[in-house]
Amino acid sequence: AFAWWSDLMVEHAETFLCLYSADMDAALEVQPPDSWDSFPLFQLLNDFLRVDYNLCNGKFHKHLQDLYAPLVVRYVDLMESSIAQSIHRGFERESWEPVNNGSGTSEDLFWKLDALQTFIRDLHWPEEEFGKHLETRLKLMSSDMIESCVKRTRAAFEAKLQRSSRATDFRVPQSICTMFNVMVDAKAQSAKLCAMDLGQERQYHSQIDNLIEETVKEMITLLVAKFVVILESVLAKLSRYDEGTLFSSFLSFTVKAASKYVDVPKPGMDVADGYVTFVRHSQDMLREKVNEEVYIERLFDEKIKKNPSHSCQ
Repeated sequence: AFAWWSDLMVEHAETFLCLYSADMDAALEVQPPDSWDSFPLFQLLNDFLRVDYNLCNGKFHKHLQDLYAPLVVRYVDLMESSIAQSIHRGFERESWEPVNNGSGTSEDLFWKLDALQTFIRDLHWPEEEFGKHLETRLKLMSSDMIESCVKRTRAAFEAKLQRSSRATDFRVPQSICTMFNVMVDAKAQSAKLCAMDLGQERQYHSQIDNLIEETVKEMITLLVAKFVVILESVLAKLSRYDEGTLFSSFLSFTVKAASKYVDVPKPGMDVADGYVTFVRHSQDMLREKVNEEVYIERLFDEKIKKNPSHSCQ
């Protein structure tokens, strides 16, 4: 009798659950197609069954999985479409005001991806193959979404610089710093949202890392190019005050004559002062607002490499 006890109790439990499943199936059939109100029921039953050695992957447990697997797939499909649409709409009206570690759109994206992965992970899907399939799909989805975020940010960065002034009145705006911070956050989030232990997904994650690094390099190059254009415009103005030219001699004579009566600044000093102010503001803004010091160091190193060749001219 003791030897049969375990088997009898399992049979009794399965019989009871079979009777319960009739009512459960009927209740699920009348649920709206895209209603997810029944997921807590799956979590409750699955968490009970998966820790019971005798009932885990038993008849009722497998029936439960067969019922909910299509619902989970449908839910992931809809969430993927919803997140993709939110990225598109978000970047169309993005103000690039700082929000936490990035912008409003990037923060919303990373929160949704993390919430979706957490939800699926908390289901504790008992069948290993389907569970791995869900995990892999969500990791690759996150990679695609982060890639889209990075590319849209880079495009906005270039457009912002193209529309801005090319003179010393240019000031590095907060939005430029926010775009750099989106890249910083994307790199941190990809390590959590895209990384897997499987070789293929680890390679996919490294591709996202490479994309972010290459994009940051391009953004630094674009910003340094803006600084170089401004420097060239300053040098062009200062060249008109070079000694030995007819124009500079006339300017020098005019200034000396006027300085007998009023305090007249030397030719070109206002241009030079404007450039110094521009450089100081740019450095202060970037150091204060960008969250990654390494990116700032790269930018200044690149700027220093570009400037000597122009200064020597």
